Amino acid sequence: LVEGLCSDAEIHGVLVQLPVAEGLDEGAIVEAVTAEKDVDGISPSTLGKILLGEESFLPAGVDAILELFRRYGLDPEGKHWVVAGSTNWLGKPLIAHLANMGVQATFFGKDDPRMPELVKEADVLCTELSQKHAVTADMVKPGVIVIDNGNNYEGKNVYGDVDTEAVAGVAEAITPVPGGVGPLLITMLLANTLEAASKSIA
Repeated sequence: LVEGLCSDAEIHGVLVQLPVAEGLDEGAIVEAVTAEKDVDGISPSTLGKILLGEESFLPAGVDAILELFRRYGLDPEGKHWVVAGSTNWLGKPLIAHLANMGVQATFFGKDDPRMPELVKEADVLCTELSQKHAVTADMVKPGVIVIDNGNNYEGKNVYGDVDTEAVAGVAEAITPVPGGVGPLLITMLLANTLEAASKSIA
């Protein structure tokens, strides 16, 4: 199916909704997405391009974070970024892109026991921990910018990785969950699809 979509000239972007259904080979499905139609920037070939600093689509989550900085006139450089979480669709490509920008950044997985001390060092904190309110006000330094990418469900409610109400009293800026990065992520997916379509007819 994915190979067929990628070979169809009338299809300009292919998005794989992760995680895939049980019993399907997620790696093979993602790998089948061609770079020119990988509008979510998650295929191995796209991730390789990001690592090498070559032109490619960025994962929508990474794009959304950078767009937030652009829209609010914030400079991502000159700050120490801490990325809490190591998924292939956010943490790893974000760290690679920041490295290519020459930005100082620290990266760790969600089960790292050093989390409290590493989070405390952040000027910019990006989380994808899949743990409700894992980051509390006492863990961050004053003036931190917090980008919460967590989506933790309890019944019909969704919570971020950050205790937003408490941390907001310490942070310079913080994205809420829901309603923070998520809507902008969808916008960036659409922007990437439009760009892919434009390139196909250029």
